[in-house]
Amino acid sequence: MATRVYNEIASALTEAINSLKEDYAGSSLTDIYMVVDKDSGELSVYDDEQNLLSQIIIESWIEQEDDSRIVKALGEVVRQFNEDGRFDSLDTYKPFSVSFTDENFIVQEELLVIEDDSIIRIENDFMERIDKEFDDFLNKLLNE
Repeated sequence: MATRVYNEIASALTEAINSLKEDYAGSSLTDIYMVVDKDSGELSVYDDEQNLLSQIIIESWIEQEDDSRIVKALGEVVRQFNEDGRFDSLDTYKPFSVSFTDENFIVQEELLVIEDDSIIRIENDFMERIDKEFDDFLNKLLNE
């Protein structure tokens, strides 16, 4: 990723974090949403109550059709911020996530999830596997 794009994303995310530290009006911060308007190249960062925290135009994203390049760039910055402890200063509730969403705030990609030790994540195919194992068990039991 180009240094300029990284710096632009980092600037928007820093502004958002600073805004959350100073002015967060919600009751419990659990999410940060990153929305990209691909027509204008505008990156907007919102809190979990859809309040705008920061905005910046990333010129190389204007009319960018490939979400994977955008997600990769956002993910790199978010992971580095997490490694640097930049989210630690926020009063968050777990699980806390930073997500790439569409303009309707539907999550397209989770860039970061910070959970406490008591939370267990269930994989997407967990229920399918349990159903199959139960069916196999029941068939075996009925055949005996």
